[in-house]
Amino acid sequence: MTTVQLPAYLRPVVEPGERLALVLIAEPHDVSKLSPSERAVLDRQSIGEVIRENGADGWFIDEEEISRFLREQNDKFAVSKGYRFAEQRDAQVEIQISGDRLCAWVTLRPPLAGKKVSADMITTALQQAGVKYGVLKGKIAELVDGEVCDNAAIANGISPEAGNAASFEKLVDEIENAGHPQEQGNGRVDYHEIGLIRSVVKGTPLVRRTAPTPGIPGTGVDGLPIAPIPGKDTPLTAGTGTEISADDSNLLLAAIGGEPVLLGNTAKVVAKLELDGVNFQTGNVDFDGSVVIRGPILTGFKIKAGGDIIAYEEVDGAELQAGGSIELKQGIFGKHNCRLSAKGDVKARFLNDCIVDCEGNLEVRDLLARCAVVCEGKLIAGKDGGKGQVLGGTAIATKGVEVKILGCQTEVPTVVEVSTSPKLVAQHQQHAKEISRVERNLDEIQRSLAYLRKQASARSDGRIDKLSEAYFTLSEQLETFRAEAQDLTERVKAKVDGKIAAQEVYGGVTLKIGTHHRRITSFVKMLEFEAPADLTAVEGSSAGSNSCHTSDNTAWIGMGQTQ
Repeated sequence: MTTVQLPAYLRPVVEPGERLALVLIAEPHDVSKLSPSERAVLDRQSIGEVIRENGADGWFIDEEEISRFLREQNDKFAVSKGYRFAEQRDAQVEIQISGDRLCAWVTLRPPLAGKKVSADMITTALQQAGVKYGVLKGKIAELVDGEVCDNAAIANGISPEAGNAASFEKLVDEIENAGHPQEQGNGRVDYHEIGLIRSVVKGTPLVRRTAPTPGIPGTGVDGLPIAPIPGKDTPLTAGTGTEISADDSNLLLAAIGGEPVLLGNTAKVVAKLELDGVNFQTGNVDFDGSVVIRGPILTGFKIKAGGDIIAYEEVDGAELQAGGSIELKQGIFGKHNCRLSAKGDVKARFLNDCIVDCEGNLEVRDLLARCAVVCEGKLIAGKDGGKGQVLGGTAIATKGVEVKILGCQTEVPTVVEVSTSPKLVAQHQQHAKEISRVERNLDEIQRSLAYLRKQASARSDGRIDKLSEAYFTLSEQLETFRAEAQDLTERVKAKVDGKIAAQEVYGGVTLKIGTHHRRITSFVKMLEFEAPADLTAVEGSSAGSNSCHTSDNTAWIGMGQTQ
């Protein structure tokens, strides 16, 4: 019995059953007709005492039910009402499945005077949630012993494996020791064969394509398969002088003999043009194959090659454009009017006062002086024992810079930068302009069609059909441009991945990686500059101040000059 003074029309009852419940029964009554001594107004505290005195204070307390009673207790009760204030509850098991279906978690709530959690309860909850695969059965007993937990892993699926993209294997090896006498099988050296030019015969395998793989499906905790991302497909394409094998659609062969130029998923074979020099006797050169010039190239002449360009003597103020690579056995004295442009690598002993634009690596053995360089690959200076010095001008390389010496003692201003390809940025901007142009044209066609549809004559003279066809063609172009622009946007926004490394750096050199930059003000040895990281350095001189100016967290490491 409770010691709280309840009116006659209210009585607490403990309902029997597998799990007990405390119910406050309100008999039919009209409070307005009762005397003050016959009625009572309960509050939350007095209800708590009723719950406690009836042995239910350790049970689940239904605050919503209590609030309902407090709101209704002064109402007229025409029939009996029951208010279920408290009840015994078993431990609760909650299962949550991740959005990718690769993981399931369990949360255990403690019992409130009811049954403790059991392995059967967890197993049943998993079944009801649809978890059928990857259940960590050994963990169930551990969870039961712990009684409570919050989002504990209880099942793991298997992640799908993405497919491999189509790949292309070059089947023509690079010539080893190019430019040096080749050793014969008997150990003798043939000084006539120096391996400068690579050649193939008709039928030579050039490139083999490996088809993309579909990937391996995964399995979700629900037991259902998870589809993998298939590998990106790229077709094998035949270029000039090549053909797809009739017996193997994934094999590219040389259709003619000549110089192979391997370009990713395609290749071409071109004949070589060999000249003793480029001068007034030859005029400008425009040739679809590779060009080999064994004599001097005079100032003001242009050489355009669909393949590679190889020049054996110094180039004096000429313009060279190659669909492949450019190799200068000596170098260039640019005289302010020399330009090199290559789809592949550019290699030279020295480059002086010229413009260089290459989509591969730029390799300079001794000196790169006062040049303007845009390189889609790496800028490398000093291979094969060369001096490897870069001074003056600007050099932009997409994939990094590796040189021996940056700048000089006279501190000639020199800018070296690793950044996103300027060509890629320009291409991205051009696509944006093309999209805007096509969208304007489509709007104009729509307005014209709307006008013509109101004209009776336009239906018979075919103008509507012509404009509709033009609208369809432009719409297809727009979708193509948008897809290409999306790909370019992702490439432009990709993280700049490269560093600048030099054995010696003089004052006057400015280093840039993306938006990060450093200005070197005194001599530094063994410098590595990359972003992002903290910046530390030791000045080359004994004066003691830091040898660079900082504006961000880009990391570089430099060692001071030792005595």
